[in-house]
Amino acid sequence: MTQQPFSKLGFVDKLLIVKPYLIVFFIPILFTLLFGYVMGPVYVQGVPFAIYDMDNSETSRSVVDSFYDCPTFKITQDYETTDQLEEALLQSDIYGAVIIPEGFGNDIQNKRGAEATVLVDGTNFQISNNLQQFATTIFTMAGASIQMKYLEAGEMTPKQASDSVLSLNIVSRNVYNPGLGYIYYLMPGLLGIFIQQSYLAVAPNAVIETKRSIRKMLMLSDTEKIRGSVASLTEQLLAFAGLSTISYLLSILILHYSYGFPLNGSLGLILLLQFVFIIDIAAMSIVIGTIFEMGVHVVQFTMFLTVPSILTCGFGWPEFMMTKLFAVIVKSVWPLYYYVIPLRNLLLKDADFSVIQSYIFGGIIFGAVWMVIGCFLFYNKVNMLRKLNIALDD
Repeated sequence: MTQQPFSKLGFVDKLLIVKPYLIVFFIPILFTLLFGYVMGPVYVQGVPFAIYDMDNSETSRSVVDSFYDCPTFKITQDYETTDQLEEALLQSDIYGAVIIPEGFGNDIQNKRGAEATVLVDGTNFQISNNLQQFATTIFTMAGASIQMKYLEAGEMTPKQASDSVLSLNIVSRNVYNPGLGYIYYLMPGLLGIFIQQSYLAVAPNAVIETKRSIRKMLMLSDTEKIRGSVASLTEQLLAFAGLSTISYLLSILILHYSYGFPLNGSLGLILLLQFVFIIDIAAMSIVIGTIFEMGVHVVQFTMFLTVPSILTCGFGWPEFMMTKLFAVIVKSVWPLYYYVIPLRNLLLKDADFSVIQSYIFGGIIFGAVWMVIGCFLFYNKVNMLRKLNIALDD
């Protein structure tokens, strides 16, 4: 039966044909819009925070006022017991609190040294890091101000007091992620996952469909059509790669112009990185599509890959904290390591080729090795089908 021209197919049939291409193109863009909207604020501000001032002295109130003035903190209410604070932290009504003990002001006036406690919910490291940083800054500034007042009272000029207190002054600056925001930290890794999963959602299924068509052709011993089927698969994988690259570039532009994500690095290096990664993923798609016989099993397997691949690729948990054997295994069996880390270096740090070259060469070697393995497995699967058909004919 001859295949009908695309223009004469019904709407449902047309949709089934273009569906894989729509997935590869639109899924990364849609998820970039979604996650960019959720994590859009560059600076973490308005975090629910509590004050427990047991001293209520002039000195303690000046410290409390500094917390109210800092936009990082949103003071929800003043608590009267530590049990109330602990319950509020447990219920996530607040994410941190400062406890100023009784006698805080007197200890400072008598130069005995005063202590205050800052409680932080450590279950969310981005929030806790911001709270710790700004709370430390407030107390450091308050301490310096108090010391300068004492020195001025001892007949020092304000400048002499300032120079004395600030003779060793450390200025902390977060390079590449000044606000410790989610979007800077997570989006390069998430973008890699979007590209990976959208490609894996369609490419292995194309390999499975090609195997099925070849099996039918083997029954007819039609070698020419078999070659045409393999060529058609190659065209599909290339089309997926092209659409994925366009989607990738559009997603980066959306992040930059809609959510203020930095757009640094050379466009040529960004495209080179994408090209190597797509080759790597295409190789793995051939392997997966050759091993599995049903599309539903491919979907289950590729969905399972999402979390392990991002957690073990060195993006959040760096390679130097892994055992050497585990790092070697991770870099040998999955290519995300060669993509998300250099992508982050390019977009955030404006890295040049010398910085990411090890990832580029590693990705090329990975793709070459697994492409050979994938083609070998596919060739052997086709030969196995041929021998099976011959055996059935006999």
